Amino acid sequence: MMVSKRVRSMDDWVDLFHMWQEDIGVELPKNMSYNFSALYDSDDATGTEIEFGDFASNKKWNSLLDVPTQNIRDTLLALTYVQGDTEFASVEQQRLLLQNAPHEYDLYALLRIMVEEMRHGWQMCDILIKHFGNSGKLEAQKLLERRASEAFPENEKGGRLLGSFNEAVNNWVDFYSYTCFVDRDGKY
Repeated sequence: MMVSKRVRSMDDWVDLFHMWQEDIGVELPKNMSYNFSALYDSDDATGTEIEFGDFASNKKWNSLLDVPTQNIRDTLLALTYVQGDTEFASVEQQRLLLQNAPHEYDLYALLRIMVEEMRHGWQMCDILIKHFGNSGKLEAQKLLERRASEAFPENEKGGRLLGSFNEAVNNWVDFYSYTCFVDRDGKY
């Protein structure tokens, strides 16, 4: 079980991320190219106006202070940490499959999926830390403390937030089904 360190910055969180990888037993091949970073579209690509919904045609919110009401801020926070929770959970669920891939290409595909899930979780934590103040930093930290409960029954920090992300993925048929049906969590 990893030792908890308080997150005050993205650098602190990155240290915890590496501890989380080690704690769950995921070591990525050195020869595999991957880059963990937060990727954002520019205003040039997406425009500066909100495109749909009740706030369509208003200026996009660039900071939490721009968001008009507390309930919207709270909802954005919850959507971000729930999404991040699913990203890290899927890596925890699938990690044991690295030991028994039926084919080299299956191993490659699993590793690519796991890398993308970790990068997506990284992105959510970047948003939490940079845009949601102390609440976001705490939620980003908790994303690396919780565990997929059936995959880590000894974990004392609690399971993942959504039930299907607590199930262990023990075989490749489960994995194929998971990637086809379960990993479409967009909005819980």
